[in-house]
Amino acid sequence: MMRQIGRRATGASWRRLQRSQRARLSGGPQGGQGSGAERETYGTFWEEWKKYTFPAALGFSCIALLQVRRILARDTPPAVANHPEDAINYEPIDFGPAPNPYACTAIEKLPPYRWLSRVWGHVAAAPIPFDWLKDVIFNSYAATYACNLTEMRHPLPKYKSLSDFFLRPLKEGVRQIDADSEAALVSPVDGRVLHVGEVPLADAKEMRIESVKGNDYALEDFVGKFPGGLELGKKRSAGRKLQTIVLYLAPGDYHHFHSPADWEIRQRRHFPGDLMPVRPWAVKHIKDLYVKNERVVLNGSWQGGFFSFGAVGALNVGSIAITFDRDIETNKGSLVPFASAPSFKVAQRDYPEVVNAVRGQPVGSFNMGSTVVLVFESSADFEFNVHAGQVVRVGQRIGSDAPRAKPRATVAAPPWPGEATNHIMAERLDRLRAANPQQ
Repeated sequence: MMRQIGRRATGASWRRLQRSQRARLSGGPQGGQGSGAERETYGTFWEEWKKYTFPAALGFSCIALLQVRRILARDTPPAVANHPEDAINYEPIDFGPAPNPYACTAIEKLPPYRWLSRVWGHVAAAPIPFDWLKDVIFNSYAATYACNLTEMRHPLPKYKSLSDFFLRPLKEGVRQIDADSEAALVSPVDGRVLHVGEVPLADAKEMRIESVKGNDYALEDFVGKFPGGLELGKKRSAGRKLQTIVLYLAPGDYHHFHSPADWEIRQRRHFPGDLMPVRPWAVKHIKDLYVKNERVVLNGSWQGGFFSFGAVGALNVGSIAITFDRDIETNKGSLVPFASAPSFKVAQRDYPEVVNAVRGQPVGSFNMGSTVVLVFESSADFEFNVHAGQVVRVGQRIGSDAPRAKPRATVAAPPWPGEATNHIMAERLDRLRAANPQQ
C-alpha cells in the first residue's frame, strides 16, 4: 500500500516537472505564443521544497525503516547474548567473502612476503629527521589504525622512527594485572580473540587444534615433536584437556607481549617460514597459515601442566624478539625477492636453567601487528571467560583452572611484574652459552 502511494506521488511530481519543462522550451504555456516574462520560473528553495514534501518525506521514511530493519535483523553473537557485560568490548570478526581457490593460491604463493617484510623493516627503522614530520607521520598512522595515543609513555617527538613508535611503551598504571590465583590466566597482549577451544589431552599425538572455526592444524606441526613440558600417558591424560586461544594484534595495538601465567619456560623453538598476512580473512581461507608462517614457540609448564606460548610472524613483522633470549634472529635469508627461507626446519634451544616467568612479565615484542597462540593443559574444570570477537587488554583475566565468583585483586602496571629479572636472565643465559655453545 505504501509503495503504491509513493509511486503515485512520485509520478505526479514527475509529470508536473515535465509539463513545466515543456512550457519553458516552447516559450510559454501555449507552445511559443507567450513572451519570456510568461515562462514558468522556480521559486525559493523552501517554495520548491513544499511542492515535493510528500515524496521526499516518504523516501526518507523508507530509508529509515530499512535501516531499522537491518539493525533489528543483525545477528547478536551468542557470547554477547549470554554475557552482556562483555558487549562493549565485542567487535564482530570480518572474515570476508570466500575467495576462489585460484585467487587464494595466488595470494599464498606469488608475493615475496619475506622480502617485502625485510624492506619494510628497513623503511620503518629509518630515523625521521624533523619533529613536525614525526607529528604528520605518527598521527596519520594513528588515525589509520586507531592507535590510542593517550596511553603512550612519551610524547611523539621522542620516537625516532616508525619502528620506535610501533614499540612505544605504555604509561604507568594503564593496565591491571589480574592477581586472583596461580590458576588464573590473563591476556598476554592487547588484541582481539579470534578463537577459543579445547580437545581431550588423551588424543594429543593425533591432535588437531583450530585457528578459527572450521580451520584446524596439527598440534605437532605448530609446537614441534615432543615439546618440553608435555607429558602423555593414560594416568596423566585421563580427564584432562588441552586448551587453545588465538589472539590477534592489529597494527595499531600495543606490540609487546607478556606472560599470561606463572609458569616455567624450558625450551625455545624457532620455526622459519613465510610471512603471510594473518588478518582474520587470511587465517580463515589459507590452510595451515600459522604452521606455514615463521614463529617462535616457548614450551614449558604451569600449575595445570603443559604450557606453550606461540608468537607468529606476519607480513611486515620480520622481527620477533624475546626479552631474555638474544640468540633469536628472525626473517633471515630474505635479501632478494623470492629467496627461500633458511634451510633448517627448527632451531631449538633447551634452556640450561628454567626461566621462571610471572603473570604480566614482559616476554617479547613484534614489529607491527601479529598473532599469539596459547596451547596449554588444564583440568576439566577450566573455563574461558572470553569469546571470539572480544577485545582484550594485557593483564585482563581470560580464564581460570579454578573459577571463583568473588571479586579479584589486581595489580596496576606498568611497571610490569618481573621486568627487572629479564635483563639478569638474558645476561645469565649469554654467559652459559659462552661457556658451553651447545646450551
